[in-house]
Amino acid sequence: MITYLIHLGYLAYDQGFKTAVIPNEEIRQELVKATRRKKWNKSADTALQQIEERRYPDSVRSYTGSILLVGINYDTHTKEHTCLIKKYIKES
Repeated sequence: MITYLIHLGYLAYDQGFKTAVIPNEEIRQELVKATRRKKWNKSADTALQQIEERRYPDSVRSYTGSILLVGINYDTHTKEHTCLIKKYIKES
C-alpha cells in the first residue's frame, strides 16, 4: 500500500534514509483527516461500506486511472489489523 501511495504522489521516498515521507503540508493535512475518520473494533467491510455511502470516490472522479477502495480495521483487543481492497468501478 505504501508503494502505491508513493506511485500516486501522496508519499515520497527518501533514498538516503530509506523511508516514506509526506511531501507537503496539504497532503499531510488530508492524511491526518483520513486517519481521524477511523473507527476501532468494527470490520474492514464496514469501513468499505462507509467509503461508498459517503461517496468519497467522487472526490477523485476526474482521475483516469484505476481506483482502489481500502477498508482497514484495527481491533484494540487482539491488536490485529484487517484489510479489504476493492476495485472501484466508475459510473458512466
